[in-house]
Amino acid sequence: MSGGRNRPTAGGRADSLAASNWFIRLFGVAIVAHLAGNATPVMATRGFVALAAGLVGALLIALPSWRLATLAAGLVLATVFFEAPVVGNHWLVAGFLSLLIIGGFLRTFGSTGQLDSERWWQTVAPGGRLLFLLFYGFSALAKLNSGFFHSEASCGLFYANEWLASWRLPELQGGATAVLLAVVVATIELSVPILLLRPVTRRWGILLAYAFHTGIAFDLDQHFYDFTSIVLLLVTLFWSDADLAAAEQLGRRWSIVAWALAGGAAGLSVASFLSSQSSVRSAMEAAAFVWFALVAVVVIGLAVRLPGGPINVDLRPAGVGSLVVLALVALNGLSPYLEVKTGTSFNMYSNLRTVDGESNHFVIRRTLPLRDEQNDAVTIIASDVPGLASYVDSGQALTRTRLAHYLSSSAPDAALTVQGTTSGVIETTTASELADRLPLLQDKFVLFRAFSVDEPVPCQPRWLPAS
Repeated sequence: MSGGRNRPTAGGRADSLAASNWFIRLFGVAIVAHLAGNATPVMATRGFVALAAGLVGALLIALPSWRLATLAAGLVLATVFFEAPVVGNHWLVAGFLSLLIIGGFLRTFGSTGQLDSERWWQTVAPGGRLLFLLFYGFSALAKLNSGFFHSEASCGLFYANEWLASWRLPELQGGATAVLLAVVVATIELSVPILLLRPVTRRWGILLAYAFHTGIAFDLDQHFYDFTSIVLLLVTLFWSDADLAAAEQLGRRWSIVAWALAGGAAGLSVASFLSSQSSVRSAMEAAAFVWFALVAVVVIGLAVRLPGGPINVDLRPAGVGSLVVLALVALNGLSPYLEVKTGTSFNMYSNLRTVDGESNHFVIRRTLPLRDEQNDAVTIIASDVPGLASYVDSGQALTRTRLAHYLSSSAPDAALTVQGTTSGVIETTTASELADRLPLLQDKFVLFRAFSVDEPVPCQPRWLPAS
């Protein structure tokens, strides 16, 4: 690439501090965007933790501090725990990033006996880059299946039409248009991590990721801006420290903008806590789109101004702790193909089905089941259990363990009729006879979601009551 401005010369510790501050501001943005998109109007521990996370996130936008970011990371982990098992893939990524942030803090303090922002950044930045490459790579890989490229069932078609409908635009029909759309989406998502891997193409990977996900974020009927805020945050780690430092210097020069965004973030956090009132929720949802749009304009505007030439960043994880976290990230991405779990496994919006040794993936045709919970799942034929009515005639099957866990909180005399997906056996029973609670951590983080028994595998855009 030529014709761009010369890349600034790195300035050592000063650049590291400024670079980390820009990242921390966007970490605050991601926290608040998630809370605004997933409001928690609960006057209990979960609600107060979410409010605290939002207010700390707002403070990070105006007054970035790596110590305060470590506190925010602890609050993010708490919100992940409270939200699970109904937690988005992007927020699980925020949880992994929070582990890296806290690990960086502990590594810094443990190695020197003193807190050192430069060492913290040297731990967090490479780990965060690899976290994004793993998360995004597995997400793109999951889309290479027959359902995603189907002319009617594709999640690409479903969400494109939802986006168009939110703007009152004509929706796309199925057929060749849907297949072409799936090809374009998969190509973009597969290209992003490949472009980010090489210094000479890194700038184009950054711009492609920003443009694609910012466009998706403006689905007025969804809150995809919370997903996009994580993309903005982690992709920004692929800027050089000098480029991030330049952005931070500009941010300080325009501190009024940072304080305005921080004030908006604080307001959104409080509104999400009070959003049980419909008027508050409506105002918050409208304000969140405007607030996110301002953030996106700032970040993308600075990204477009990135100098030409290769962008060199470190991709070597620092410390054993980072390696452990990244190994967990990789295991999470592999988990559908190992049938360890299928919920929050970086397989969102993909039509992927991996059940009982079989897969609809083009490349990974067979799974390697390490657990047998999906061997004989059940479909619901009839039910008096509140919540299970949505499964009747839906073509969606539940594992017996997940069904039993759901029934443990149901009326004991409620009746239901189920049929085994493999055995074909029909059983009529009561909730009390099947009920059995799962261990807490298994319930929250080792989740098998409902899966379709029909072909082609349809998009699964919503969480169903039992999973």
